[in-house]
Amino acid sequence: MSRTITALISFKRQSFIYEWVNKFDIKAAVRRDSEFEINPIFRNFSNDDTQKIIRIKKALKGNIQKSLQSISECIKSQKVDLLTMGELT
Repeated sequence: MSRTITALISFKRQSFIYEWVNKFDIKAAVRRDSEFEINPIFRNFSNDDTQKIIRIKKALKGNIQKSLQSISECIKSQKVDLLTMGELT
């Protein structure tokens, strides 16, 4: 039986917000999260840096990594730097 974790993910996008919005499909993200049994808890921009996005998700251990691997080409093309990904306790 896999253990459920709560993970904090922060990343910084290098592309401009309009490019990000035009290319990022929120419905596709919701479908991908459900495909990997990921429950989003929180998503917002950092108050200090609007290019930095903070997300908190709950999932079975390993599923968040699998989800990120499935969109690795999108991450590269959108110039996204994954800053942190860690388990919350």
